[in-house]
Amino acid sequence: MASAPLVAVVVVLIFAGASFFFALAETALFSLSKWQVRQLAERAPGAGGIVARLLAEPQDLLATMVLGNTFASAAMLAVALWMAIHGRWPLAATVVGLLALILIGCEVLPKTLAVRRAEQWSLRVARPLAFVVQFSLPLCRVAQKVNTAILRAVISGTGQPHFTLTDADYQELLEMAYQQGTLAQSEKEIILQIISLDRRTARDVMKPRSRMAAISDDCSVEEMIAAARKYK
Repeated sequence: MASAPLVAVVVVLIFAGASFFFALAETALFSLSKWQVRQLAERAPGAGGIVARLLAEPQDLLATMVLGNTFASAAMLAVALWMAIHGRWPLAATVVGLLALILIGCEVLPKTLAVRRAEQWSLRVARPLAFVVQFSLPLCRVAQKVNTAILRAVISGTGQPHFTLTDADYQELLEMAYQQGTLAQSEKEIILQIISLDRRTARDVMKPRSRMAAISDDCSVEEMIAAARKYK
């Protein structure tokens, strides 16, 4: 068929667009902080609420995007290599073109756009992505169970992972509390200083005796206050 190469190009571009969409959505959604998600849900209850619901189930969301991106990339490769193997497209040019399309058009470009405007792109991809998640959820659940079974069979050990909050997590929680009016600015700063204490050594807070200010123990209260103000 004379139109076969044109049809193949259209099919490859369609699947490239799907891969672009999933890469863009993954980077945009998972670049959002918890505070940004709450703000989106308040400013745009429709799309923002969908974003919050999607991120409330990150395992299902990530499984859907990985599955969709993998399927789209595999379809692109299958169509392009089929055309090359049957002599419709030159093999070397096909391989180079596929690499450029996947690396630049389906990875670098969408992720760069998503990082620069994470909130805007999250709102735009929320509705179609929610439909895809709902449609592919049964298949993703089956894939997750198979993956879990394989990991249990391959990876030995009964130790349970320990999840701890990092300093960045604490700072984000404190910022949320401050933005909501639960904490004052001074209270937030005090708590941040307390969190950073575990990274300080005794040498960091020690003062040489020659630089210490001392007063007699028989001074009056007024004299102690005056000395404290003088040497603070």
